[in-house]
Parts: sequence; C-alpha cells; structure tokens
Amino acid sequence: MPFDLDEALAATVRADASDLHLKVGARPRARVHGELRDLPGFDPLTPQDAATVTATVVRSDQKRDDLAQRGGADASHETVDGRFRVAAFMLRGHTSFVFRVVPHAPDPASLGIPGVVLDWAAEPRGLVVVTGPSWPGSPFQARFLRCRRTAPLRRPPALGSASMPRQR
Repeated sequence: MPFDLDEALAATVRADASDLHLKVGARPRARVHGELRDLPGFDPLTPQDAATVTATVVRSDQKRDDLAQRGGADASHETVDGRFRVAAFMLRGHTSFVFRVVPHAPDPASLGIPGVVLDWAAEPRGLVVVTGPSWPGSPFQARFLRCRRTAPLRRPPALGSASMPRQR
C-alpha cells in the first residue's frame, strides 16, 4: 500500500509528537517527549514514496532547486490536522524529511496583546514590529498577528481624524 502522508501526520499529532521523521528504507518515526518511536501501521518508506512526498511538499521551483543544488530545502505543509514546518534534505541519494508540528496560536487575551495592537494588525498597510526580550509566548504573538492580518480588512482612518492621533 502506498504511503499516506496525511495519515502519518495525523498519527503524529494524535501521538502528541513534536516531529515526524521520514527516511527511505525506514518506517516513519515520531519524536514523542524526545524519544523516536516507529509509527504503528506504516511500512518502510520506498523511493517512490519519498518522491511523492517531495512532489507534495517541495512545490516551488526555488525550493526544488535548493534541494537539488544545495541538498536541502525548508518548506511548510498544512493538513486538516495542523501546520508543519518541513526540512527536506538529501540522504544516501533520496530525499528525507523532518516535519515539525507547529502549535496552534493561543487566544490573544492570554498573551496580553493590547487591543490597539490588534487594530494595527487589521490595517491594510503598515508594519507591526514586536520587540523586547524573548520569552516562550513571543513566537505565538507574531503568529497570531499574521493570522489576524488575513482577516477582512477595514478602511484606515483619514489623516487628521479623531481616531488617528497627530504626529508631533
């Protein structure tokens, strides 16, 4: 039976794993609490399976060129079970992969993001830069703002309007 990437990623999420490792000749393995474990119900990956995963995940010409010329490429992949960062690299003549589970962004209130920053993120033009010391929630704040940015946009306030403060 051919390898099913979406099912392997779903099994990775169900196992509460951080990563899915794919390599030709080996069964898919998930990293659960730091330990690599075979995913039950999957056969070892064949070269054809790896080629199919490559075609599914490494879609842009630039990424394919990076993989061919530099021996590696980074990408992202999304399924109904979640989002994944992907490292594709050449190993013994075949493409191998590590899929890292990207956690869901938490609610903005739990991060302490002020409402004005959420308003800025909804503007059609501009830049929001989150600065300060790094802490565990920082990547989630940035991800939330990117997700929020894709929401329907509203018109920016007119210059000099009451809702836009004057610059001094």
